[in-house]
Amino acid sequence: MKYLLCYAFLLLFILPLVFIQVMSYYNNVNMVKYTMQEAANQNLMQTQQNLQLALSSYDYMIYQLYTDRKLIDLLDALNREDDTEANSLRVTQLLSSAIYGQSYVQAITVITRNGQVLLFDRLKGSQNKYNWLQGANMPVSYIYGQTISHTQSYMFSTTSGKDFSGQVYHYFHIAHSIQDYRNVQKQHGIVILSVDVDVLNKGCNVSQAYQKQQDRQSFCFILDQNNNIVCFPDAAFIGKNILQPNDQGIREACREFIYRNHIMEGDDLDVQVLNDSRFDWKIVRVSNNHDLMEYINKQYQTVVLGMFLAAVLLGSIMLFLNRKVIRYLNRLLEDMKLSANEELISSGQHSFIKEMDGLHKNFNHMLRRINALIERIKCMTRQQKDAEIKALEAQINPHFLYNSLDMINWMAIDAGKYQISDAVHLLAQILRYAITGINEPVHIAQEVEWMHRYLQLQQMKGRDSFQYRIEMEPGICNYLIYKMLMQPFMENAIIHGFVHSSGKAMLIIKLEQQGDTIHILIEDNGVGIDTQMLDELRHKISDPQKYVGSHIGIYNVCNRLQLYYGTKAALTVESTIGIGTRIMLSIPVCKEVKK
Repeated sequence: MKYLLCYAFLLLFILPLVFIQVMSYYNNVNMVKYTMQEAANQNLMQTQQNLQLALSSYDYMIYQLYTDRKLIDLLDALNREDDTEANSLRVTQLLSSAIYGQSYVQAITVITRNGQVLLFDRLKGSQNKYNWLQGANMPVSYIYGQTISHTQSYMFSTTSGKDFSGQVYHYFHIAHSIQDYRNVQKQHGIVILSVDVDVLNKGCNVSQAYQKQQDRQSFCFILDQNNNIVCFPDAAFIGKNILQPNDQGIREACREFIYRNHIMEGDDLDVQVLNDSRFDWKIVRVSNNHDLMEYINKQYQTVVLGMFLAAVLLGSIMLFLNRKVIRYLNRLLEDMKLSANEELISSGQHSFIKEMDGLHKNFNHMLRRINALIERIKCMTRQQKDAEIKALEAQINPHFLYNSLDMINWMAIDAGKYQISDAVHLLAQILRYAITGINEPVHIAQEVEWMHRYLQLQQMKGRDSFQYRIEMEPGICNYLIYKMLMQPFMENAIIHGFVHSSGKAMLIIKLEQQGDTIHILIEDNGVGIDTQMLDELRHKISDPQKYVGSHIGIYNVCNRLQLYYGTKAALTVESTIGIGTRIMLSIPVCKEVKK
């Protein structure tokens, strides 16, 4: 038990604190990851909107080409093989005039229905050899078939080409079938725009993001429907397929590709993918949260270190205090054993803890009081025995009292004093009811019957100086109530309320039920109570213990109400000088009493 405080300190302070910190760490890490993912998703959606906005102008350009009436007529002539050389030259001139409308369009290609390829390259001019189709690894028939089978623009993956100086350019291709709205079923050919991949880089902001990637932050790239890279910050990876035979899922494949090519390092690599249904692309955002997680870990390590040092310091203080307190308490227990002989304790050495010295003083004070109380109890015991003996000596047999009243009753009848006989008979009934089972509940009907007898006796005493009326709902007759709760208020109304009343004195008693409560109204039209006395009476009702010795009847009723019903009972007094007094007593409905 020596180290109970230390164990309690460890169990109630250190372990819960460690648990809270661990849970807080994981909750904060999860919250940060969730926030980063939400930010990544928002970034991907914004990137998608930027791409759609950037490509909208090229959609309009290719629309102008595949609906151009002049181009359709020239292709019809080429498909019929009419003046092929001249019409091919006209188509090339038409493409050359269109290509200079957009700076990033590097080439425009037209493939006729019979497979003839007409191309104009911004850098090479009109070329039928060494164009992008040579390195596309896709047959012309495949390109034509894929484009014709789609009613909207079709995107082909990025290919590369070189200019005369040997510089490599990367293009992605937007293709659409040439449509004559006068005969939509007829095939004329297809037109293809070859656009510099820098358009996608700017749309994705990957050029700026790749600068951050040098600091291990984040960047974006695009995959086509075959998971080939369309655009990438490092052009060396354009055209590569990210999937490996054992890859499962596009996110894991992207993560494995990043690790495999040493583009980013660390275990906190986050990959988010957004599918673009319009171009059938996948926009991929890669972010490295290593720096952020490392910062969070360092912060928590600092907090944990501070907590550890504080715990060590507090533990040392607790151990020191525990030893001092246990040593002093042991000495105090030894001293207390001496008090078995009712001897006072000598404090001896003083403790540096004032509370410990206070224990000696308080115990000495308590021992003195106990001795005084013992003497007082002995004295009270002697007095109680004397009082019991006197009570036994003075006890009157109730049967003797009833028999005596009965004898007086018959003597009055023999003497013809019938009014005295009635009064004695009423008094005997009242006393028998009051003495028998005073603390046991009775039916309300019995209590009302007793009230009639009591008020009739008071009328005889006052020579009919007042009238009374008792009103009771029939449904509450069989409910239970404790005896004589209303007697003090009726007596006060008769003695104090009607004593100086000039009019016809009237006492009204009403008993009615409202829900689970029985309300008892005792109302008189007497002289009333002045304001000062009314306030004093209300204070006595609110706290009867403070006013023992005055208004004994009201004091007893208040205590009995609290004892029988607790807070469910209520007593209020209202009075007006010259008008009368109203006593409202509320008690709960009681059908049976639990013993």
